[in-house]
Amino acid sequence: MINAMIICGVKRNDNLSVCLMVDTESSAVAVVVTELQSSSSVVDQTTRQFNFWTHQMHNFFVRKFLPAAQLLLAIRQRLQSETFAES
Repeated sequence: MINAMIICGVKRNDNLSVCLMVDTESSAVAVVVTELQSSSSVVDQTTRQFNFWTHQMHNFFVRKFLPAAQLLLAIRQRLQSETFAES
């Protein structure tokens, strides 16, 4: 079993999180510094994901769906005109 003491703090100006971990049995010390994401970067990431999704939807409709739908309508119109001409 490890007996440890953990002390954490956040420095808001630099967006840093600092954790000091001390093993009370062996007196080992570890310091972990992590950079926190600002709220604007989280919003930017969400916006990027949404923009990517809308771009993919646009590509699907413009490149795949609409040409196929136009071809289907042209085939229907041609069939209707041919069946009307045969009658």
